[in-house]
Amino acid sequence: TNPTFIENLRPWKANEQYSPVKLDEFRSRLAETGLFNSAAVKLGDAPADSTQGSERTVDVELRERERRTIALGASASTSEGAGLDGEWQLRNLTGWGDTLAVKGQIATLQRRLGTTYTRPHIGKYGRTLALGAKVEDFETDAFDQTGGSVSATLQEVLSPRVRAAVGLEAGYASILDSQARTLGAGRRNVYLLTGSATAEYVGVRDILEPINGIRARVAIEPGITAGDTNIGYGKLSGEASIYSDFGTEGDFVGALRGKLGTIVGPNGAPPDKLFFAGGGGSVRGYEYQSISPRDGTNQLVGGRSLVEMSAEVRYRAGDTLGYVAFLDAGAAGSNVEPPIDSMSFGTGLGVRYYTAFGPLRADIAVPLNKKEGDADFQIYISIGQAF
Repeated sequence: TNPTFIENLRPWKANEQYSPVKLDEFRSRLAETGLFNSAAVKLGDAPADSTQGSERTVDVELRERERRTIALGASASTSEGAGLDGEWQLRNLTGWGDTLAVKGQIATLQRRLGTTYTRPHIGKYGRTLALGAKVEDFETDAFDQTGGSVSATLQEVLSPRVRAAVGLEAGYASILDSQARTLGAGRRNVYLLTGSATAEYVGVRDILEPINGIRARVAIEPGITAGDTNIGYGKLSGEASIYSDFGTEGDFVGALRGKLGTIVGPNGAPPDKLFFAGGGGSVRGYEYQSISPRDGTNQLVGGRSLVEMSAEVRYRAGDTLGYVAFLDAGAAGSNVEPPIDSMSFGTGLGVRYYTAFGPLRADIAVPLNKKEGDADFQIYISIGQAF
């Protein structure tokens, strides 16, 4: 690790008065880089001839982690099929805390391969640049889409709990909508340029197992397409969740989540930018994407708006086992206004098996607004809580 990179993490300036709070903050900054197995920081011994107000050194002892990491994951559900994902990561590529990651996913509904280079603390602490490239292929009931893109994102930590980011992505997509698939029509090929501006509040300690606190995120994504479809559009979305253990030290946790979204502009936005509801990350108990607008031939066409709500009660029965009861609601709509008056509801129970890296999740859910073609129940298996 480059010594200058370590020096730039200091929260104090030269000749500044000693503060134990800033020394603790320095330890935290070193730990959050993810580069070290241990980071010891202490005030150096005073010289024998020192007087009050004399300078003292800060001693830092670091033990670096293994630079390479391989991670594997899996998920399965009756509505979305099975999936495997993996990641290879090389940390501290040039000695400045930067990371090169390669991620791959093979699943029933999509395949993806991407790489990301991340450089932290550019110009100041908390400012991170991420450069990415990916190729992906979707194959869902609503659409097939194959393409690739390159992107750049600049993220800044505004406070210990608030961060914001702006980004730009350019890509190409070959799209086959469900309606075109039914009619035997050809694909439409488009070039895409998408911007993004996001703000996020993270007031929970553990993202995989939140117990107390609030998480919230808002995003604005303007985009233009060229080629077989020439339009401009804007996508807006907001999501928030709140958690409380009611003073039970994590034995009982209540969790609520809400999400709203809308798309403004003419029709023709790429289908992966549209809103769909139903499935394990949306409204459990329904097929993936099934609570979404359909055309006159009953084909899924994607929505211009979205509303979702979820409530969970989580009970941890011991060190490794827990239980969950939940109620989900939501819908995607064909108008700009979220379809609050036409939501579908699903409910169910789940089991959690707690491990050192987070809970393993297994849920079974039933649709409360069952329609013709809906299954009696759906099963979901994944890592981490539902939200």
